[in-house]
Amino acid sequence: MEFYNTNKQVQEIIRKTLQQVYECKVGYSPRKYALTVKRARVVKDLLSHSDVGCYSWRVPREILNASVDIQRAYIQAFGDAEATVENHNRYRIRFNSNNSIGLNQIQHMLRTTLGIPSKLRGPYARGKYYLEISSKKWLLLFREKIGFAHPEKADKLAKLNEVPFKFSHP
Repeated sequence: MEFYNTNKQVQEIIRKTLQQVYECKVGYSPRKYALTVKRARVVKDLLSHSDVGCYSWRVPREILNASVDIQRAYIQAFGDAEATVENHNRYRIRFNSNNSIGLNQIQHMLRTTLGIPSKLRGPYARGKYYLEISSKKWLLLFREKIGFAHPEKADKLAKLNEVPFKFSHP
């Protein structure tokens, strides 16, 4: 099983977490920016929580029924991997996926557990969907309650108050 991320700090978080939880060796392929786990028991356990794949993944039931802190951590990890923070014409966070059902689950957690509204947009080219948070009020709340471990994304979000802001509504 492979985990992809181009940011070395995020890779290190994933590596340490896998080693701590599963007490296993985690390989690395620098050409693909991939962390690799080959132990069958680890892969079996990870796959037992949810389907994987860009069209079939779901938020695991354990996460949907978990505490606010667990849901925050899940959304942060998902955002570190699958979100962008845009700040050219306007600020917004965009979670992207080819899976509208999984994004709907993320949207539900954002709204019901954390009080952060968002809009699901799409499908666009190649079946891509975007879950967007674009109001300054909600972006600030996202930063406060969830944030990013990914340093570039965290830095962009931290600069929210430093630039003029075009308001839009979710």
